Order: sequence, then C-alpha cells, then structure tokens
Amino acid sequence: MRLLDALLPVVQLPTRTLNTIIALYAIHLGTGHSLRSKSISSGTIGTYCYHVATFVALFDDKERDMRKAEGSATICPELKKVLDELRRWESMPNRREPYTVAMHSALCRRARASPPNELLSALTDWFGAMLQAGGRLSEWAQPKGASEFSKVTENFRGDPKAFCLGDVEFLGEGKRRLSTAFALSHRRQVRYVNITWRTQKNGQHGEIVMFSHSARCTELDVVNSWLNIVARFLRLVGPRADLPLAIYRDPAKLSILFITSTEIDALMQSLAVEVYQFNRSAHRDIIARFTSHSLRVGACVVLQALGFQAHEIKKLLRWRSEAFMDYLRNLVVLADRHSDAIVAAGEMPAF
Repeated sequence: MRLLDALLPVVQLPTRTLNTIIALYAIHLGTGHSLRSKSISSGTIGTYCYHVATFVALFDDKERDMRKAEGSATICPELKKVLDELRRWESMPNRREPYTVAMHSALCRRARASPPNELLSALTDWFGAMLQAGGRLSEWAQPKGASEFSKVTENFRGDPKAFCLGDVEFLGEGKRRLSTAFALSHRRQVRYVNITWRTQKNGQHGEIVMFSHSARCTELDVVNSWLNIVARFLRLVGPRADLPLAIYRDPAKLSILFITSTEIDALMQSLAVEVYQFNRSAHRDIIARFTSHSLRVGACVVLQALGFQAHEIKKLLRWRSEAFMDYLRNLVVLADRHSDAIVAAGEMPAF
C-alpha cells in the first residue's frame, strides 16, 4: 500500500509532466548518479528508462508509457534530447572528462598538510587558477619529460610559452595597481589580478584577462591561487623573468622542477578515482580521459551549468571558433530548466 500511495500522485499527472520526470531521471543518471557513481552508457540509461516507465504504467489507469509524447508512439522530445546529447558526448573522438568542483574540494583537503613549496600545494593552486581560466597545458605547464629548467618550451619568439612573473599584475580597490611585494604582504587589499596570455592557440598573443577576488569560497578564490603561485616562485628561484611560474620543490631529488603533464595527469586521475569511486581496472578507459585538458573542459561545463550563454563562454575562455561547443553537455542546465517548468506548472490554476 505504501508504494501504491507513493505512485498514485505520479500516475495522475499530465503526460507532459511525466515526460519531464523521465527526462530528469535520464539526466540524473547521465551526470554520474548511478550505483557507486559509475559512468553508464546512453543505451543503458535508455533501458533503465524503459523499465521505470513499464513499472509506473502498472499503476496508471490509462497505461501510459511516460517516455512517449501525448498521443504518440515516439519518444517525447524531452527525453530524446537528453539521450541524443549523451550519444553525442560518447561519440566525441579523444574526448576528455571535466575537472570538477568536487574534485577540487578533494584536492584542497589533501593539500592541507602539504608543504607550500611541494608539488601537491603547487598543483592545488594551479588547478584552481586554471579551472576558472580554462587554461591549456602549454599556457602554464610543460610537456612530459621537460621538468628541468634547461628544457623550457619556447614560443615563436624564443620566449617561454607558459606564464612568467611579468605576466601577473595584482590590483586593489578601484583597479589600482599594486606592486608584487605589496600585494604579497597585504593580501586582503588585493581585489583583482590581470593575467597576460603570452602565447595562445587562437593567435591572440598578449591578451590580458582580469580575474576577481571571491570572499565566498577560499578554495575557489582565483586571486588567492595566483598570490600563492607568485609567492612560491619567488621563494624558490627569486625574481627571475625568464622562467615559467609553474614550479615546485622535489624533496626526494632536492631540486626545483617544472610541473609537467605527467604530474598533472597522475593527480587528476587519482582525484577522479577518489571522488567518483572508479575501479582502476574496470574503468581504465574512463580514468584515462582525465588529463591536463580536463581543466579546460571543466571550465566550459561549469560556466554552461551556471547559465552562461555560448558567446560569454567563448569570450571568457578565449575561443575564436565554436569548437568549445563540443565540450558542453547541457545536462545540468536542462535539468534546472525542466525543474523550473514543473514548479511553474504546479503553480498554474486548474482549468
């Protein structure tokens, strides 16, 4: 009786509302909310939806299939859009999974006991900064095997590709410029940071992007991340303008090294396993999709999920083409939109 009592309000809903509910269920599964947080395919999600619809129909006097549109034998547009989006994402060649806020929170917890000059602390600051900026690997770190200072990757001018000390400018209230020394010793007065992108894939070399301090969340405060990055660099090598900023002290080798894709990928995949409970053997292929590029993908997904328009994402993450659209899943936004629609429908007067 309890199950029947719970289902009766559901089966009495209009067909359009049932369509929305099953679409939301598919979104829920598609965003990783399955058993043990395991990723499942669009085909499996479609099968789950079929079984749910079959079960609910047992309690519906009209024996409706909640997957189907009113008076139709075809899948409703709400559910079809979700399944099509999942298939599109699965078919993307060499796709990368996004670095997420949940992964960053886990990283911050790990780094609390880490010495400030060592790799874990350094990567925590860089991941926070690049999640907001959508940075490409070449813009801040070095490729595999290039950890020594003699192997710095250069741009077409013969300068380092990655950010250097002169590419970071701190500002106070009213966008007043602050010296680096003043900013580091008066952190609370720093409100913004200007970052110069030395070399970009889009050809807009020298572009300056401003980022703002956030008092709401220290873990995701990009200004704090940049202050830590600059402070670490000055402690380890001093005010050198010819070296990329992404460095750390290796206690085993007793040397200062560049951060490379090797360290980035290893930490990224370790966080994915911890947060999403992947099995390293069974989910080897999924885990391998978490790489340095996950920061750029994550930036896209976060902005889209928060309702930013395509042209805003394009501007904020420095794209000149529409290629960024391939990274967008739209699932969270779609879920919010559907939820709002249900609430709005519930507030409508009965006719």
